[in-house]
Amino acid sequence: MRKITFILLSFLFSQLGLNFISAESVTIPDPSKDYTIKHGGGMYLSRSFDSESPVIKMYSGENDQHFKFILLSGEGATAIYQLFCVGSNEYVSRKDDGNSWSMSWVADPNNPDSWPNGTAADKLANAQFQIVEKSDDNGTYVVFKNVAGGGFVGVDATGDNSSTYANKSETNSKWYIAEVSEAIDKSALQDKYNEAKSVYDNTTGGTGSDQFPEDQRTALNNALEAALTVINNSGATVADVNNELIALTAALDEYRLSVYPFQPSATSTFYLEHSSGLFYDQPTRTITNPTFTPSQQFEFVSVGDYYYNIKSVSTGEFLTRGENGYSLVWGVDPTTELAHFIMKSNGAGAYTIKCLGLSGGKTEENSFMGTDNNTAGSGVYIDKNGKDGKHNWKITDITSFGVIKDGLEDILEKVNEFLLYAEKGDGPDQYATEDYDLLVSFKADAEAVFANPDVTQEQVNYQTNTMIEALTLCLASVKPMAPDAEKDYSIIHSSQLHLNSIPYVDGSRDNTLNIVTSTQADSQKVRFIATDIPDAYNITIASVPGMYLTRCTDPHPTEIDNFDDYKLIWDIDPTSPFAKFEIKKVGVKNYYTIRCITEGPRRTNSFLGTDSDSEATGIYIDKTGTNINHYWNVVEFDLLQSVENKNINNVYVTSTNGRLQISKLEGNNRISVYNSLGQIIRTSLTKDSEFETQLPKGIYIINIAGDSPFKGKVIVR
Repeated sequence: MRKITFILLSFLFSQLGLNFISAESVTIPDPSKDYTIKHGGGMYLSRSFDSESPVIKMYSGENDQHFKFILLSGEGATAIYQLFCVGSNEYVSRKDDGNSWSMSWVADPNNPDSWPNGTAADKLANAQFQIVEKSDDNGTYVVFKNVAGGGFVGVDATGDNSSTYANKSETNSKWYIAEVSEAIDKSALQDKYNEAKSVYDNTTGGTGSDQFPEDQRTALNNALEAALTVINNSGATVADVNNELIALTAALDEYRLSVYPFQPSATSTFYLEHSSGLFYDQPTRTITNPTFTPSQQFEFVSVGDYYYNIKSVSTGEFLTRGENGYSLVWGVDPTTELAHFIMKSNGAGAYTIKCLGLSGGKTEENSFMGTDNNTAGSGVYIDKNGKDGKHNWKITDITSFGVIKDGLEDILEKVNEFLLYAEKGDGPDQYATEDYDLLVSFKADAEAVFANPDVTQEQVNYQTNTMIEALTLCLASVKPMAPDAEKDYSIIHSSQLHLNSIPYVDGSRDNTLNIVTSTQADSQKVRFIATDIPDAYNITIASVPGMYLTRCTDPHPTEIDNFDDYKLIWDIDPTSPFAKFEIKKVGVKNYYTIRCITEGPRRTNSFLGTDSDSEATGIYIDKTGTNINHYWNVVEFDLLQSVENKNINNVYVTSTNGRLQISKLEGNNRISVYNSLGQIIRTSLTKDSEFETQLPKGIYIINIAGDSPFKGKVIVR
């Protein structure tokens, strides 16, 4: 699909915001030699007596930037090293004071008295590192992985005298190891020159959107010429190199700040592409894979002085800075400065997006939109400094992609699957006829739009939104399940494991349920008992007679103002509002959600679910009901028992060549087909005397309810 093509093409964009460093790092250092360790931003790892932690500084040529790699064990990729600073006779170390991120120095890793306060003497691995070889389009580099903490050594900022930390992501943890030589190192100046020259060559002067003032272009060009003179001067000193690096860095920073802000068209619609190639997504407020749907489309509404509202196409709401200063929310007030944003080019094909309004104690310098990670699902925040690649965005007119129908295709697939399992009517598990028929009608319109090669993006967006709204409305109209109080049931997790009662200990308030392989034991035999609340049921299990499944409301044993209301317990009171549950179809296959009708004293989420699909995983009552691990099948218990094939009322069930055949049916019947795990895989209403369907090879349980009742097992060969 073109989604995949786009993601691959977008990979190049993920490098925006990083310096243009082309280098090859030493990956297996010689313990007898001295080395410099240069960060990807151009500064050098240094011992500064003004800082407790190792820092990065401009190249000095002094031995406080010279290191030896002391080999402790292993070889090649498995080698473990200590990093010894030649100038201070100290070792680089992670400071184990409980926060896992601080760095420090230690005089002798083997002497407990030399460790920083708070560091356990037996954790010598804090001063041990693995060198992990990496590469990108710019060449080979390394990352230093701390043996004790498992994190990478890196920085938050790339300026002179910036501190290092032991828990950074790989993006800010690129290092280049080079053998110390007598020659003056001009690589940082050369890297900055390459970066500035690229920005200069790829931008234009003027007063329009994304253009730069001519006087700033002149100043940057002069700085470039001065830097090139020093680069080409074989007699240049360390001071000459550093002075030009400072001057060129300042000129480039000032040049970038001078750009005229982006002025988007009021009649256009845009995608916000993160530097990772992922798209900003309105409902989740995260970066996700491109869907090209209205939830990822935005309009810019001018509020004056280059500031704009960012308006969601799907909801009409405005992107707004939250009261805590770091979160982004969707609001309805376009006049607040917390909903005013300015977009500026970084000169390398991307933009920073900055909020005008301040909140939560945040400063103007920390008011940029960005993420902490480059992975799908990463949250987007508004407290970034705008200096990292993860704070860069590409603002792309949706028309540049042509008419994208992926989102419409996705919602049509969801609706078609939903209709396979859904039934309209006023009874249990049925969807309101009016909403069901409306969805079917809109589906026909959407299919016509999808098949039309001449439709516009606006028409596609309209049909996509209409389908989403119609499906949401129909899903909300479903009537809850009405289980038979005289029947036993199995509750089967989406993983195909069965809800199971852990052996009960009298008086225990520990969690009571998990999911395990089916055993047909009493600990998996469930009954639903009607309560005084319509559509709400007590849940009992045969292995715990006289007890009712109940949401725990006990205070947490050690934490003040906290409660254990994520747990499920057994209790003797069926009238408790915490012992009443609603069972509703979720609209995905034949899955249900099971919800406690009463919120906990602390937690509002009240759905039954697990955190994983592994054997013996615990079941809790604080889930959202929106995850596959919160979905359940509810199946009559005796359907899972071994039953012989039998004919009732002259109904005959046979199988031939992979086809299930049922004949001599009379009247109206619902035919349900279950697999051997008790999961319903097909259901049909029929008035015909014969029924036939294709099934894969396997064992199936057939249940016919209606005028020709039948229950039995059939093998399809």
